Amino acid sequence: MRALGQRAHGGLRLHAVTVGFVRASVVVVNFNLSRFLREAIDSALRQPNAEVVVVDDKSTDGSVDIIASYRDRIIPVLLPQNVGHLEAFAAGVERSSGEVIFALDADDMCLPNRVPVCLEAFANDPAIVQVAGRQVLIDADGTAKAFCRATGNRFVPRQQVRPTSGDAASLMLQHGTYNHSLTSGMAWRRAELLTALAERPSDRRFVDNYLAAAMPFLGPVAGLDEPVFAYRHHDTNSVGNTGDAAKHVALRQLHLATVNDWAERCGRADRLRAANYNRLVLDSFAAGETVTLKSRVRAVARSVPELWTSSPGLLPGVIQAFERLVMATSPRAAASMVDGGVVRATSRNLGAYRRKRTTRS
Repeated sequence: MRALGQRAHGGLRLHAVTVGFVRASVVVVNFNLSRFLREAIDSALRQPNAEVVVVDDKSTDGSVDIIASYRDRIIPVLLPQNVGHLEAFAAGVERSSGEVIFALDADDMCLPNRVPVCLEAFANDPAIVQVAGRQVLIDADGTAKAFCRATGNRFVPRQQVRPTSGDAASLMLQHGTYNHSLTSGMAWRRAELLTALAERPSDRRFVDNYLAAAMPFLGPVAGLDEPVFAYRHHDTNSVGNTGDAAKHVALRQLHLATVNDWAERCGRADRLRAANYNRLVLDSFAAGETVTLKSRVRAVARSVPELWTSSPGLLPGVIQAFERLVMATSPRAAASMVDGGVVRATSRNLGAYRRKRTTRS
């Protein structure tokens, strides 16, 4: 018999649940992803000792018919209106019964080993509240592809970046982040997950990052060496989609507030300082996936006029981030990856801001 929960961490004492074996629940969240939905559900159904809950967030593409075809093999949750990813996931958790909850986006797939290796990690350390595994990247048709991510000044395959183990809360309070998987590679103990979801924000823009920010304040986390899910890169998902800079900054500021809210809630004395985190926010323009370097340079270029008006205090950091991006690749390499005119125009815009700021001071 193993006890799940019954520990005090960061000022919160959680209820103990004792079970003879750990039952897992895979919660699949879908919104208009019918072309990938069957593969996601089938990959979840292949996991041993796991129930599969499929939440449809008011799709309009025939997804409901696919879900209905599985009959009693899954637990369907058909939402009457679109509520967003985090709310849909919470609805699925409410209908689940597992002591360990696995998330799965409807365009991704569980690898066959996902539930067993994650449950083993939870069993090896009853204090662990979150387990994350590495990923492999696939195309829309399921073909494996190369995918890189920046780590410091080195670019390495994302599946080779091991998620953090241990006290990730302290890392967030110091640096604003830690190595963690995307949602489809993460699993959580039920008691702590319910605690985090009870305090979830209403902002629909905050999707999977909320749990990655909140859960480490409820206990230590574990990162696995091996891949546990396949992340699908296709024409409608958000890989490499930085969007406009103002939205990017707003989401990061929401993350900053979440980290500090949880630090206060759990009795932590330290806080993530905005000045430190703003540098990290703007570094993301210069430290993105290699496949999105072009879009990140252009995002910086587009951001200057808007941020000049809405958030002028962030522009010094934008200048530094842009200069680091160009310096990291060399101007010649940057010009070869993006339209040289964009680089020159951005340099002029940032230079103009710098001169204006100097004149004002």
